[in-house]
Amino acid sequence: MKLRGGHLALFIVGFFVVFFGFEAKAAAPIEMHLKLDELTGATTSTDATSNGHDGAISGTVAIQQSGYDGYSYYYDGGDGRVTVSDYDYGSDGNYAIKIHWKITDDNVGTSYRYLFSTGNWTSNHTLMMFIGEDSLTADSNSLQNVLGFRLADSNDTVGGTYDNIIRVDVSSEVLDDAWHEVWFVATSGEGAKIYIDGIEKTTTTRMSDAFNPGEA
Repeated sequence: MKLRGGHLALFIVGFFVVFFGFEAKAAAPIEMHLKLDELTGATTSTDATSNGHDGAISGTVAIQQSGYDGYSYYYDGGDGRVTVSDYDYGSDGNYAIKIHWKITDDNVGTSYRYLFSTGNWTSNHTLMMFIGEDSLTADSNSLQNVLGFRLADSNDTVGGTYDNIIRVDVSSEVLDDAWHEVWFVATSGEGAKIYIDGIEKTTTTRMSDAFNPGEA
């Protein structure tokens, strides 16, 4: 599982994975919470829960930067990332991921800015969140200024590299130099919903079954 920054621009103040209780989703415990509020010189991003899902900081990452609520990390668009060992998200298929992010250079570039990545482009048990830069040409279906989700649980059809990508237009969000919040909420037997700043943007029937990144 990796958090990876974008070209000269991407901040992520923190994210967490929640295991939803089968009957009471609102009361679900937090499985992992990386606040990304370490001080300069840190090499480990500490999990704020007692579950020990600490992340290893590698590459070029600026620590102790101004954030959404306190400090954050700044990624230069190269090899900077935080890596957490994969673990099972639960056989019942109910979980959620929340990330705060900010783009500060008008999303200029020809590649992707990864917010979250586990698995890979051509396997099951994959969940990737990324923003396509403004001049990205790798995909004929257009991912410029789009928050893309590459999704495949244990049973979803994988398809080619650019198949089955869920797209959310964030063309205004990447230009406003402001913090934004994305929620990815998966519900067993139904699929997933994606929210930006508290507003539901899209739904998908993908990710409705068990999901274990360790099997990717």
